[in-house]
Amino acid sequence: EREKLFGCHKFQTVHRSLNSHNPETGIKTFFVFRRDDGGYQSYYACIRIEPLVMILGKLTVKLFLAIPSNVQKLQNTFHDIMSRYFTNDNLTTLSAWQCRRIDYTSNLHFSRPEEKALFLKMTSKTSRLVRKQKKRILRLKLDDQSTAEGNKSVKVTFYDKYKQIDEKYKDIPAEQKNSLLLAATGIIRFEVQC
Repeated sequence: EREKLFGCHKFQTVHRSLNSHNPETGIKTFFVFRRDDGGYQSYYACIRIEPLVMILGKLTVKLFLAIPSNVQKLQNTFHDIMSRYFTNDNLTTLSAWQCRRIDYTSNLHFSRPEEKALFLKMTSKTSRLVRKQKKRILRLKLDDQSTAEGNKSVKVTFYDKYKQIDEKYKDIPAEQKNSLLLAATGIIRFEVQC
């Protein structure tokens, strides 16, 4: 991850303060990197957030709607949360941060499991998943319930939201996970990562 962001071996992770899926903050990951360059040190932070979780204070399968009132709530909440870690007001303001990636998403709803399975099967026929399997390209991280197309700057993917929650959300209480799984039943997530 460090190499992707900064492209330099001189960066070292010096702090990872928050765990994945922190329902109180909406922060997925929070790293601080230090760069040593000829006796001069500089620091960089990398933060991944889930905007709607940040606003609501809990995990959800609902999507963030980028209307002015939600954007304002996000900015206010981001400032409040970042004020716990940084004293410089510039670092607590969302607009001061550079955005390296943003995901645009939509939930596709299917009433029957077989419709959902057929949709994933049909989309995978034209995806990198098939090319990965045929060419054994190991660096592509796709699973059987995912399809993807993309290049270095954009990735388009479809995946089973239920399966993603079941496999990835291992560090949350069982009751919360069951609630999310119920809400994710029948959902295929369409996602464009820029």
